[in-house]
Amino acid sequence: MKVVIKINPKYSSQECRNCGHIDKSNRDGEKFICTECGYHEHADIGAAKTIRDRAREIGTWGLSRYRAFAPKRSEDILTLT
Repeated sequence: MKVVIKINPKYSSQECRNCGHIDKSNRDGEKFICTECGYHEHADIGAAKTIRDRAREIGTWGLSRYRAFAPKRSEDILTLT
């Protein structure tokens, strides 16, 4: 069985994966450099990992708190494995 959940991507490309600091200045095009701790990586890859981690934080224990939905677009699908 696959579980599909929708994750809010808001600020995912501005959030530091190291310290959690969110700042518009953290992102400069494809570059991500945290203004708080200096952590750096490719901005889009970091944002994708942040969305993945947000989904994992929900975990199977929290799925009952979230309504299942039928995604209308393929980009709304996240499969947890």
